Amino acid sequence: MASPIIAFLAGAGTGYLKQREVEDQRKRDDEDQQFKRDQREVWRKQQSEADSLNQSLKQAQAPAEVVEGPLGDQSAGPPVPMALSQGSTGAPAAPTFRMVAPGVNKTFSTAAEAQQAVADYAKPESMNQRVVAAYRGAGLPDKALEVERNINQGQVSKLQLDDAIQARADKAWDQGLNAAAANAESLAKYFSGSPLVGGNQVKAVPSADGKTVQFFSVGADGQQTALYQPVSSDPSAWAPLLTQMSRSLQPEQRLQHMYRLDESRRLQANADREFELKKQVHADDREYKRGVLALRGASGGSGGKGSAAETAAFDPLADFDPKQARKAAMDQALDEAKNNPGSHPMTEKQIAARAQAIYAGLRDAASADNSMRQRATVFARAAKGAKTDEEVQAIKERAIKSGFTEEEMGRIDQRFAPAPAPKQAAAANTKQAPKKASAPVIAEQIGSGLPPAAEAAGVRLDKARADLAQLRASRPPGLKDGNAARDAFARQIKAAEDELDAADAAYQGAASPFVAAAYGTRRK
Repeated sequence: MASPIIAFLAGAGTGYLKQREVEDQRKRDDEDQQFKRDQREVWRKQQSEADSLNQSLKQAQAPAEVVEGPLGDQSAGPPVPMALSQGSTGAPAAPTFRMVAPGVNKTFSTAAEAQQAVADYAKPESMNQRVVAAYRGAGLPDKALEVERNINQGQVSKLQLDDAIQARADKAWDQGLNAAAANAESLAKYFSGSPLVGGNQVKAVPSADGKTVQFFSVGADGQQTALYQPVSSDPSAWAPLLTQMSRSLQPEQRLQHMYRLDESRRLQANADREFELKKQVHADDREYKRGVLALRGASGGSGGKGSAAETAAFDPLADFDPKQARKAAMDQALDEAKNNPGSHPMTEKQIAARAQAIYAGLRDAASADNSMRQRATVFARAAKGAKTDEEVQAIKERAIKSGFTEEEMGRIDQRFAPAPAPKQAAAANTKQAPKKASAPVIAEQIGSGLPPAAEAAGVRLDKARADLAQLRASRPPGLKDGNAARDAFARQIKAAEDELDAADAAYQGAASPFVAAAYGTRRK
């Protein structure tokens, strides 16, 4: 009997334990589900708060607008006339204007007041205050304090930057004013067109005895208005006047006036550069015409109306395209600015100045190249007409006077090439003696030859002279050859000049007992 009872009790205990385990698992599941529901609720609340904050921030940064009509009359669309109220006289009510923004609806009696309120509402400091209020309203005081701190730091940095800019502007203003105060005329010119005189001209009028000077503002109609009291004609006594003039202008007005002066100087520099270019073109044209007339006179030309008309018709810039040249110059200047290896990038003024310089070089090169080609054409025509040796010699002499070299003429017509050097008789020893430099006069007078080192230096000096002369006589690259070719040719000239200087110094050092008294080889 004991065994069945024990078995029953054991089964009952096992069932109880299983039931207890099931209840515990159900309880844990209920707790997990409740935790997940709480998490979802928290997430929904956070999302709602974030959406509300975003909406508040958008509203804080939204612009305001002016709406015509009384409060509550309309919110959108064209103005709607208000119905007459009881007790009215039958006339429409006075117009009213409202500034409308998210959460804002203010009424004003005039449109100007409403527009001013809109402008004040759009100021950065007003918007910053609304952003801070949006964070505080969202229950984020730490974020609001952070935004305020960033705003304050930005304002302090801006003030410091403004102070630095103002200090530099004041320094530039003082420098310009002190330079202009050299005399009354320059001071009047400095303040002409400034806000001090409303953009008018300033005129300095000395007194009859020359002891004082009076400054006048001259309007567009010629009417003169005295500025301040007459002052001494001595610029050293103008300190009170300069101080008074400076204080009459706000910092912004001084900056505006200095910018206008810089712009005027830039325009004047461009005008001067264009004037110099035109002078160069005219000089090239005159040189060409002189050479043409000389060659035609040598070739027996009639020199009549036809010849004069043909000469005057030549334009050294006939095939020069200013628009294309300016575009090429600006492209090259921009490319140089882009690839500028310096630590400071080129400013817009520097780029413009560089483009002007490149344009001037292109124009000069085109003028020189066309003039040289035209001179060569005229010479070739004159040379073709020369039949006898006398005519060839006459044309050659006139061409040399007009600037041609024998090498240039020889490249066009072999009859005008320089005569070859006479051949020397063959010596018993076929080896050619090394070339020696000419001895200085003092060396011949004292009966002593140059040292070997001086002879070698003299050979080097003679070669440097010949190389430089050959380069200068050769045809320089023209516009069609490109900037690289012209720069390379300029570098060759510079290298030849440097070699001549070095050879000159070496020769004078080696031949100092003789050269110091009677020798000088510096190039002219």
